[in-house]
Amino acid sequence: MTSPAVSFAHPWLGLAAALIAVLLTLLSSWLHRRGRFLERSLSHPKTLGFASALTHHFHWRPGARAQTSLTILRLVSLTCLALAAARPQRVSISQIEPLAGVDIILSIDTSSSMQALDFQPFNRLQAAKKIAVDFVEKRKGDRIGLVTFGGSAIISCPLTLDRQAAISFIEQIEIGMTQTEGTAIGSGLMTSILHLRKVPSASKIVILLTDGRNNAGSVDPITAAKTAESLGIKVYTIGAGKRGGGIYQVTDPIFGTRLIRRPEEEIDEATLTKIADITSGRYYRAAELAELKSVFSEIDRLEKNEFEPPKTYHYEELYPPLLLAALFLLGTETFLRATILLTLP
Repeated sequence: MTSPAVSFAHPWLGLAAALIAVLLTLLSSWLHRRGRFLERSLSHPKTLGFASALTHHFHWRPGARAQTSLTILRLVSLTCLALAAARPQRVSISQIEPLAGVDIILSIDTSSSMQALDFQPFNRLQAAKKIAVDFVEKRKGDRIGLVTFGGSAIISCPLTLDRQAAISFIEQIEIGMTQTEGTAIGSGLMTSILHLRKVPSASKIVILLTDGRNNAGSVDPITAAKTAESLGIKVYTIGAGKRGGGIYQVTDPIFGTRLIRRPEEEIDEATLTKIADITSGRYYRAAELAELKSVFSEIDRLEKNEFEPPKTYHYEELYPPLLLAALFLLGTETFLRATILLTLP
């Protein structure tokens, strides 16, 4: 809910009331001055005697200061009336997240090669988790799911509107959590597709991140891509890792903990590109943390919701106290002018 703000429901009515109040005040002042002039010009002897006796008895005759006070009192009361006529309101807005947006499955490689320290100060998996969490936090109204794969694939988090739950599952991802060796890109993609297939949605996408090539599982990645295309599922593929092998931290009983470079199979960019092309998605290569962040930012921009989430407006009327204050001040001014501050010739 947004912070409450004050607005006026009928500002022009308030302005008109303020203008009328100013005109009435000026007219009253003019009439008062004209009346005093007539009093000085046409003073009746009997009336003057009565006023003199009254002033002598009470030792009090209202002067210019008292008249100024009455004028100020009337101005304040008329100002309150003008503000009340403008109908001030305290408005707060609560935005309701839509019940259906984009359905997104994050399919993340958890094979042992994801331990490579390509994204300093993080390894490949840590970097993927960090950027994925930032991505999920921005996707209001979307259902997010998580598939992890190594030599096989599992659904780690079903599609959910609860972003905090999805983030919690992402943070729990670990190397080798599927307990099978290898990189089953086809299985990871097909598992994501089968889960998306079960839910009705106008827009479905898979973001598949890997650092290798398909060398495990029973599903060919291209076959999985064609299945996604037939179901209207768009796939964004990301190759994560530097070219020329990865840097790993190893612990040796003689040399202790040290970093070494291991030659490894290069990312199968041709297959990842073909998967993206078949499904009308895109392939990205990210060799650094900034590049990986940029990739997810671009996907976030490309897959924005086309509609504004509904809003609920809450109004709190503020004019009653102003109206009561105006009536009280007007009543006080009238009472004083007719009694204590009564002006006699």
